[in-house]
Amino acid sequence: MIPELFRKLVRELHRFDKFSWYLERHIEIDGEDHGPLSLRMVASLCGDDEKLWVQAADAAESAVLARLELWDGILAELG
Repeated sequence: MIPELFRKLVRELHRFDKFSWYLERHIEIDGEDHGPLSLRMVASLCGDDEKLWVQAADAAESAVLARLELWDGILAELG
């Protein structure tokens, strides 16, 4: 999910070559390594406990919203 959120931003920032490269590399690593590892980690931590899965989902949603706010602010500063 996260890599796709950044792909659009990277395409819009093509004029910043080095920054675009950094973001593309970050997306690559997240999609290939960190994403699957984080899913296994959460599954290991939450196990069969529904309450822990709800807490993990709430934390993930908060993190995504915070990232969106951060990148929206960066985009506004660049605009």
